[in-house]
Amino acid sequence: MALIGVFSCVCIRKYWRGRPFYSPSQWVNKTKPFSRALQEHPDRFQSGSWSGEYFQDGRYHQLPVCTIKFDYDRSTLTGYGTDDVGDYTLRGVYSTRNLKMGIVKTYTLGTGPNRRQNLGHDVNIQLEWNENGGDFQGKWYVRTSEYQGENIYKLRCSDPLPPVYDTLSFE
Repeated sequence: MALIGVFSCVCIRKYWRGRPFYSPSQWVNKTKPFSRALQEHPDRFQSGSWSGEYFQDGRYHQLPVCTIKFDYDRSTLTGYGTDDVGDYTLRGVYSTRNLKMGIVKTYTLGTGPNRRQNLGHDVNIQLEWNENGGDFQGKWYVRTSEYQGENIYKLRCSDPLPPVYDTLSFE
């Protein structure tokens, strides 16, 4: 009986590896709101240049600067960038109430220095505001035919756009 339990745990773990438990919308809306003081700072979601880091293969990797545009009317985001894997686009949702973001990073097939890593795949990213770190922190999730994984992901606005440019669209 114990062997069946262990086998079941291994199968469940293998099934979920590289998959988030929630869709971006579910993630953003699943918890209680932050305190009122934090909600009064919509500047947590500033369109502009964003950077950060992620943990993979036993070490942190710097994220090159990417561009993110927040649509305040729809609570959605879009963006683009390039990293070690290749060119990518970003799309997602966010909540000023919960101070969370749910992002899907989609790589453009055939771009980047290591084309074996770029399968034109999606990376699911689930982040929430970390007041102590002054950034958004959470996890990334990848599941492809070649790789399954998940680990730490951090993102922060490094250079906000002036308000006049905030009406630009990246789509």
